[in-house]
Amino acid sequence: MSEEEAHALKLRVEAAEAANPEELGPTNRNNTHLAYTCIDEVAHHPVIVGAVSDLIGEDIVLYGTVLFFKEPKSAGFVSWHQDATYFGLRPYEHVSAWIALSPATLESGCMRFVPGSHQAGQLDHRAHTSAKILNTCGQELADAFDRDRAVANLV
Repeated sequence: MSEEEAHALKLRVEAAEAANPEELGPTNRNNTHLAYTCIDEVAHHPVIVGAVSDLIGEDIVLYGTVLFFKEPKSAGFVSWHQDATYFGLRPYEHVSAWIALSPATLESGCMRFVPGSHQAGQLDHRAHTSAKILNTCGQELADAFDRDRAVANLV
């Protein structure tokens, strides 16, 4: 996706948020692709669908969408987690696609990941550990893992 296309999409998402603050508030940001065309277009964007089909083939089902809005200078953060905890699907065989619609830098709090961590399987999570956590139910990893190996996903 080009930078221009991502910026145009960001403006549409922000307009939807401004027009519908209750529907796109902090607790109502799941499966918004069902109500907002701009989110549905992201979920079905050819770049995303192409990347997912390269990994798992052409038989793809969209399980859901989740939006994380981190406002400037917010104390909120997305804690360390594994997406499968939210989904509750067994077996843990799925793909999550993440896309930033604004610059993701170290200063803005870009996503970080631990290469190869998927090989450890599903780890235990705990809920409601901090009101500042943007994840659903405040979930975060309960198990220890090597965070020092984390890599920043800068875009």
